[in-house]
Amino acid sequence: MFAATAVVAALLVTPLQPPAAPSAERPQLGTTQTDRTVDVTRGMRLTLDNQAGEIVVRTWDRDAVRVQARHSSRLQIDVRAGDRSVQIRRRGNGRGSVDYELSVPAWMPVRLSGTYLFATLDGVQGEVSAETVQGDIAVRSSSGQTVARSVEGRVTVDGAKGRIEARSVDGDVLLTGCAGDIVAESTDGNIRVTQCPATSLDVSTIDGDIIFDGAVARDGNVYLRVPEDTSATFAIRTYEGRFTSSYAAPLSGDYKRGRRVTFTLGAGGAAVEIEAFDGRIQILKPGEALPADVKR
Repeated sequence: MFAATAVVAALLVTPLQPPAAPSAERPQLGTTQTDRTVDVTRGMRLTLDNQAGEIVVRTWDRDAVRVQARHSSRLQIDVRAGDRSVQIRRRGNGRGSVDYELSVPAWMPVRLSGTYLFATLDGVQGEVSAETVQGDIAVRSSSGQTVARSVEGRVTVDGAKGRIEARSVDGDVLLTGCAGDIVAESTDGNIRVTQCPATSLDVSTIDGDIIFDGAVARDGNVYLRVPEDTSATFAIRTYEGRFTSSYAAPLSGDYKRGRRVTFTLGAGGAAVEIEAFDGRIQILKPGEALPADVKR
């Protein structure tokens, strides 16, 4: 059963400007000092820890990994293909950043990490994991499990399918055209979910805004957790489902058979619209458990 779960910590009052569309051109990383290609076989994965710099990953139709890197002449980039993985390491006394451009088979799982890392991955069909502290992460058209995390940067996931986890502490989280089981989380940033027909959706932020722009599946249920000091007017409509709320606010009418009803919490400052066809709509208080049959 579809379950769209929104864990709301700050309701939208003023609409955000839509994020700029990602450039169709992949970044140019400059002159290449290292250019190596190694053959790979299915079942292998690629791991790369780059403490400072940029990584651009694109796919091609060869069972091989090409590593192009721009770096200080005091550094050497070592590329080794073992039985299970391709590992890329820097050697030497240089402390500068390294920019990588990687060409990998679409099936290959990719794991990236770093501190001052900016990462872009496009078209990877295997498992994707990208983590950074002070940098942005962008993942496009992935279809395996996708994990993208940043502490102080923006996380963007576009056109991904499958299990998706997108998190940032101080940055925004933006998801567009994604499908599957989605978890999006930020502490001080905003979250925007656009045209994502998720089988389950769990969204939370503390000091930011949450924007959902898209349809909920016909047989889906909607669960919304809102703080007790929320100031918002809710518009509810369900055609063949039912509506329940943990708050005692009176409804403006009878919600049955597709009639639109409203209720207000606090001063009603924000506007929230929820619509379902065959599913239930339930408003919960913070910390209140979801129904036992909800897929998490």
